[in-house]
Amino acid sequence: MKRLLTFLIPFLLLFSSCDYFIAHPDQERPKIYMFSIGLGYGTGPENNVLENTLSDSDAMAKEIEALAKSYKLEYEILSFRDDFNKGSSSWQFTIERFSSSGANEVIPFIPQERDDVSDEFISFLLSSLEGEVDGNDIMVFYFSGHGEDYSGGLYIYHYEDEDGYKYTAVPARTVIDFIKSFPSNTLMILDSCYSGVYVEENDVANLNDGIEALLEAFANSTGKESGNFKDFAITAAHNTVSYDNDPYQGTEGAGRHGAFTYQVLSYLGYDFEHEEGVITNGKRTICLSEMYRHVMDNISWQIRLGATPNVSHTRYDLVLFSPY
Repeated sequence: MKRLLTFLIPFLLLFSSCDYFIAHPDQERPKIYMFSIGLGYGTGPENNVLENTLSDSDAMAKEIEALAKSYKLEYEILSFRDDFNKGSSSWQFTIERFSSSGANEVIPFIPQERDDVSDEFISFLLSSLEGEVDGNDIMVFYFSGHGEDYSGGLYIYHYEDEDGYKYTAVPARTVIDFIKSFPSNTLMILDSCYSGVYVEENDVANLNDGIEALLEAFANSTGKESGNFKDFAITAAHNTVSYDNDPYQGTEGAGRHGAFTYQVLSYLGYDFEHEEGVITNGKRTICLSEMYRHVMDNISWQIRLGATPNVSHTRYDLVLFSPY
């Protein structure tokens, strides 16, 4: 038995890379869709204002666009943000749509019911999509902003009235259901407090727990079980706060981006010196497992003590970009 395991272990480890466990079908080239959401909450209570969330969202949108161009994929990116209009002394919530077809427009978000905008916000995102997402595509949902304590709800709207400054959040379950509604493979990248609630336990959560898990993963990869898991998440913090920057990095751009987002951008290949997405030769495979490994290996240990990044627990991996 020992001799058999000696042979099997390196063999199975060889095939446990992101090139092998691929969650999306190897069919026609996918189209990339993205919702990139960044909110700064600018004139609210001082301790609630976030400095780097808008630059996070802009950078993620730029990098995903650059990667789509690098791999010669069609794309549609919708970037939602809050901006303070000094001329009218009011907040403007807008979504900018840009795509490989050349379409570029800015659409305002003006909810009818400010106290509870969840349904209106989801409808707004859906109506802003120009293309029709299908099962071969990839949807990326990125959020940088405040997360509701313990519940992980995303604060996507804020306003001020005679009673003071108010926030409204989309519940975590609503966001998850929205993501799962797409037939495509989906990835949530969430840089917000308590975002770990979006990481769900799935089929095999113990891929690193021994030879039994490796044997089961290998058996399933040979076709004995169809791999149909399609929804993934990588988040900044399990059940704690996320950080607006990582002061322990001391590297280019670290002070301008969230601690977690900075490492995601670093893995994707973002140019922090010029704050631009980088168009490459499209020869590198980019996948969720390596993204998570890069974040964990490079985020400072001081930040990791207070905010441990989390990722979907499943035997399957999601390949975002591949030369094949």
